[in-house]
Amino acid sequence: MVYAIRVPKEDAEKTKKKLVRSGLLDKNWKILEDGEFIIFPVKEEIEGSEIYELPKRSGKEQPYNKIVKKLRERGIFFKTPDKWEKIGDVVILQDFGADEFIMPLIGEVYANVLNAKTVAIQQRISGEFRENKIKIIWGKCAVTTHVENGIKYHLDLSRLMFSSGNIEERIRMSRINMANEVVVDMFAGIGYFTLPAQKAGAMRIYACEKNPIAYYYLIKNIKANRADNVIGLYGDNRRVCPANLADRIIMGYFDTIKFFPYALKYLKEDGGTIHYHDLVKDKNPKSLIQKLQSMAHSQGYEIHNLEERIVKSYAPRVWHMVLDLKIVRK
Repeated sequence: MVYAIRVPKEDAEKTKKKLVRSGLLDKNWKILEDGEFIIFPVKEEIEGSEIYELPKRSGKEQPYNKIVKKLRERGIFFKTPDKWEKIGDVVILQDFGADEFIMPLIGEVYANVLNAKTVAIQQRISGEFRENKIKIIWGKCAVTTHVENGIKYHLDLSRLMFSSGNIEERIRMSRINMANEVVVDMFAGIGYFTLPAQKAGAMRIYACEKNPIAYYYLIKNIKANRADNVIGLYGDNRRVCPANLADRIIMGYFDTIKFFPYALKYLKEDGGTIHYHDLVKDKNPKSLIQKLQSMAHSQGYEIHNLEERIVKSYAPRVWHMVLDLKIVRK
């Protein structure tokens, strides 16, 4: 049983390219034809996916099968995760409750099969800075370089998060035409959306970040990607961001609504575009949109050309959503 999406045949090629590009196509399972539709297996629950019973691919031995075989050779028959995140050369596993004394042995097997320098257990992501807490079971450190969509992200996974589930949105941001635009990224982090915006041709980007560790890596990543038109601003975006200059604003954070009035101040006088991220229940942003419209009206703006996009499932009945808002002066 696996998550999969079912699309009409005429959309199959486009869909496959999109899944491959975003790293979501699960190659452990076969792609099936179903009448006038094609079923593509995916690595995680995404918008439009459902549970399907698909046949396993034959041929080359799958990495997890190799892991199980090597663990059994060491006398370990404990059920270990068959899914993981590999960020740079660090593998992140969900906690699977094994005894402490066999954790290093299990970690070593994952590292060898998956060609990783470090293996860690995900513990939690918490706090205003979305701080990452992991437990290393093999290797010495979680500092790594992750390459995605031609962009280098340097980071320390023991202190900072990197969401693989946001990959499609990061790729989308890199393909929006931002030529000759001034962009403000209000929650830049290590450059998650800043660097894709730079790749999209933005003329200048102001990247705001108040977490000192994330800011350190933001500057490091600006240099590593030769993004000379990106200006890193250290501090709370409500204090350090320049006003009335942005054609486009990125708000890639949660509980974002309290920052929305400030975003309106950073836009040019006649308005612009805001990519607003937040968590919504049951994929229904209606009440959130009404609040945003009310805030915009209070500052003399209207919201047009609204597009809603699901980024990923965040929790049961809770979804990470991005709203593309066209803001115009009334």
